[in-house]
Amino acid sequence: MWIGLGATLTFVLLMLIGLMVDEGGDSYVDDSYGMIDNTEHLTTTDPGMEDYTPPASPPPTTVAQQVLGIWQVDAVDVTINGMTYDLFEALPDLAYLRGTTYEFYANGTVAEDSALGYQVYNYSVSEAREIYIAIPGYYQGTINRLDDKRMSVTLPYSADGGLTIFDMTFKMDRVGG
Repeated sequence: MWIGLGATLTFVLLMLIGLMVDEGGDSYVDDSYGMIDNTEHLTTTDPGMEDYTPPASPPPTTVAQQVLGIWQVDAVDVTINGMTYDLFEALPDLAYLRGTTYEFYANGTVAEDSALGYQVYNYSVSEAREIYIAIPGYYQGTINRLDDKRMSVTLPYSADGGLTIFDMTFKMDRVGG
């Protein structure tokens, strides 16, 4: 008998608690505070906040700044007479060039680190995305793509002193960024 009475009292108590929680639809809203419909009249009381201006957005990054850092060659396309070839497929002996890194410095030097060794060259970049790297056989080229992760550079190249010129497009990934 006591068990039945205890169960009944527990059930009634749970029902009362449920009704109190559900009363008014939302027990966590106190209507005495109301909602703010118009915020135009609100002002800050914090000293110094009336002169606050949000920080300016950073200045746009220049092409020269975006080039800085280490870039690793992932692919090289060669365009001869309008036909484009993957250099590493066309000439497997040059596959060692994959993985070559170029580290561009703000002082206008670029360090090339490849299977053939380490070389330092001068380079220049314009905001028109023109690039010149003083590597024998290469001419002024164009930066086709440049973002935080990828850079694609097309450089005219001649192995015979300028008699035959073809484009080499270096596709590179940023290292460590």
